[in-house]
Amino acid sequence: MLEVKGLEGGYGDFKILQGVNLKVEKSTITCLLGPNGSGKTTTLNTIVGLLKPWRGTIKFEDIDITGIETHKIVEMGISLVPEGRRIFGEMSVIENLQMGAYLKSARDKMRDRLEYVFSIFPRLKERQGQKACTLSGGEQSMLAIARALICNPKLLMLDEPSFGLAPKLSIEILSILKRLRDEEGITILLVEQNIHLAGMIMDYGYLLLQGVTIAEGTFNDLINDSRVKKAYLG
Repeated sequence: MLEVKGLEGGYGDFKILQGVNLKVEKSTITCLLGPNGSGKTTTLNTIVGLLKPWRGTIKFEDIDITGIETHKIVEMGISLVPEGRRIFGEMSVIENLQMGAYLKSARDKMRDRLEYVFSIFPRLKERQGQKACTLSGGEQSMLAIARALICNPKLLMLDEPSFGLAPKLSIEILSILKRLRDEEGITILLVEQNIHLAGMIMDYGYLLLQGVTIAEGTFNDLINDSRVKKAYLG
């Protein structure tokens, strides 16, 4: 579904990505792993068009989307849950979800899409009139994911949705992602720093280090790879 080859880029004149390569197969959970500063967030932002790549190619369903505008990428079926959730704190839960209906198709089927996300996140239905800033950290993560699902994406990209959450809540969020893959067939590209947490649900993973893809494989492949141990443990 997604193929990234030789991706280079960064912010201003500061180069972050030195050569990122990855593939995401349909209806799988692919994890982008690596320590802080390895280029994981920059990779997602470049894929979705928030940053323009300096070199390399990005293909989605065999269509070259390298460098095209973000709104066109969203229309093609890619949604991003950004780092830090980025919800609108002073707006209600329902208003945050309505903000996710960027596409006309989502607005036209808003009632159906709301019923869908409420079936996955019943706690949000209970709190739909509540200000988003009053939600717990786990509920805010659920809201960020639900907002991205409003557009009915083919590929859902998430940037550390478990960050700052207690272990029990982190596992709950990952269980929801697993359900989205198994029951809904949604393809997921997940950025995660904790390789053991990612290993609970990932089908395949890539390790980034200093903006370069240095290892790939299943969880068992990666956990036994000396390059992975060196990246995390030094």
